[in-house]
Amino acid sequence: MTVRANVMSRDDERWAGLQTLIWARLLVAALALPFGVLLRPEPPLASWRLLGAALAAVGVLSALYWLGTALKRGFLFQVYLQLAADIVLVTGMSSLTGGEQSPFALLYVLVVITGGLQAGLTGALLTAMAASAGLLALNPSGGEGFVNPTWNGALPKPAMFAPLLVALGVLAAALRRRVQHAREHMERSERELDRIRFDNDVILRHLTSGVITLDGTGTVAYLNPAAEEVLGLPFASVREIR
Repeated sequence: MTVRANVMSRDDERWAGLQTLIWARLLVAALALPFGVLLRPEPPLASWRLLGAALAAVGVLSALYWLGTALKRGFLFQVYLQLAADIVLVTGMSSLTGGEQSPFALLYVLVVITGGLQAGLTGALLTAMAASAGLLALNPSGGEGFVNPTWNGALPKPAMFAPLLVALGVLAAALRRRVQHAREHMERSERELDRIRFDNDVILRHLTSGVITLDGTGTVAYLNPAAEEVLGLPFASVREIR
């Protein structure tokens, strides 16, 4: 029963983490997209329309993602689906706002880290490769775009950025694995403590000698059945006695 409860709790935590990712995506989009517009002095109306459409797309996708998490089916499929959509959105926004030198290209970093945290090493590597492919596909010049000219040349070239993405993804996956190990160790410790408490309770209940334990304040904390028989009092009646 305890093992089953732990498994269910772990599944609930995974889905709760995916829902947190949805909220985080909305927050990043709400902050990063307008910031990208403000990087260019007097942004044209077309840029605002573009960013409004991007925000609307993120909002609609987030609503669909939330419905998917409510069903609690196909966790890895939903994770990879969200990561793929993030790559497409970042690539699309970057291609329209300066190409590989767009500030939105930095969002590839967040997507890759998310892949490592949610899907482990495999997810990190796949997301890093997809992000690298998207970065390489961007027009190096970016056309006219909407990016601030001061960003020109500020970001690493794809040949340098791609290994950085892979390294960050691997680190995120390693952090995820370490957290999992720590959680598993805590669960094993809790199960061992429960077993010890149960064994001690069984031993005390079957002792023929009376056993009374007191807490740090001198209050009666435990009476075994033999002590209750000797005193002629149930434990409930002496629990608060000092």
